[in-house]
Amino acid sequence: MMKFERGQIYQGEDDNIFIKGVSDKMVRFIEGFSPSAIHNMQEIPIENLEQYIKKYGFERASEEYEAFVNA
Repeated sequence: MMKFERGQIYQGEDDNIFIKGVSDKMVRFIEGFSPSAIHNMQEIPIENLEQYIKKYGFERASEEYEAFVNA
């Protein structure tokens, strides 16, 4: 099982996933190009997001990129 934490970014071919929070078995995230699109926040079970990331080939962004976006 993947371990999601606030501030992680997963990059896809057409968009990104910005992890905004994790609690119990749920993860809150924004999917798109901008982490400021808070009105598009979603919350789903962790295992569903993990399946989605694997299915569509999202890759974890570099630590430098995450630090820059989350600054």
